[in-house]
Amino acid sequence: MSKDDPRNPAFMHFSQSEKRGFFILLSMLTVAIVFFILRPMVMKHKSGTADFSDFEKTIVQYKDSISNGFDSNDFRYFNNNTQNRSFGRKLTPFNFDPNTLTAEGWVKMGYSQKQAQAIENYRNKGGVFRKKEDLKKIFFIDEDDFQILEPYIVIEKLPERERTYECTTSSTARTTDTKKMELNTADTNDLKELRGIGSGYAKRIVKYRERLGGFCKPEQLLEVYGFTQELYEKVAPHIIIDSDEIRKINLNTATIDQLKRHPYLDYYQAKAIVNYRERTAKFATVNDLLKTKLIYPETFEKIKPYLVVQ
Repeated sequence: MSKDDPRNPAFMHFSQSEKRGFFILLSMLTVAIVFFILRPMVMKHKSGTADFSDFEKTIVQYKDSISNGFDSNDFRYFNNNTQNRSFGRKLTPFNFDPNTLTAEGWVKMGYSQKQAQAIENYRNKGGVFRKKEDLKKIFFIDEDDFQILEPYIVIEKLPERERTYECTTSSTARTTDTKKMELNTADTNDLKELRGIGSGYAKRIVKYRERLGGFCKPEQLLEVYGFTQELYEKVAPHIIIDSDEIRKINLNTATIDQLKRHPYLDYYQAKAIVNYRERTAKFATVNDLLKTKLIYPETFEKIKPYLVVQ
């Protein structure tokens, strides 16, 4: 029987080198199989961790929304470390007057465009910084920020505050010349009878009156879009105001949405009012509004005629 005959038991015998080659080949096949099985998982893992830019952008946006959407008291719910409340914001202060610094100036100092606009909105609504510490009342300027800014704050002397928003009394309005027009009840057709008032101005006056809840004094016509001093001087002698026609806002029941719709209040001030009411107590008098964060005397004098406590 020959060696190559399959019936010969020696035919199935492998030499030592053949065995070694067989096991090497088997190992290589095993590694190849495992690689091709695991390769999609590995590649997926690598592609998922190679670029965190989108995730990091989301985190930055989230932090920015927190810093712009909550007052300084609310930050304690997110971070108890006051040194990190600015989320890495780096301030580069220079000498400035907070009553005149532009939005671009605040951005240059290190604040976001949204935060700079919030300060401008506050000033446009009558807010004034009378002393350095007033800056801390801005919801996103905490104690740490103030300590950095304080040496650079230069507030020019301001004129004495004037109470300019006392409403015309009802009795005065009713005893004035009946030929004059009552501003809180006149419709667009009535208003067009005033010299210089056309359809456009008449509609704007009525629209703004609705936002206000009624005019408190004639000078508020100057707050109507496009209304000039020259036009005001023409119509002022021919109008009267009945304060009984003013629509009041109940401080103890008004929502944030209801409050912020008034031209003299923004979202943050409306939120501060509701937060005070929920965290402290209901308002006992309208004057308690001065205890609310972000409501300064200038704003209070303007909004006071439109408020009531019930």
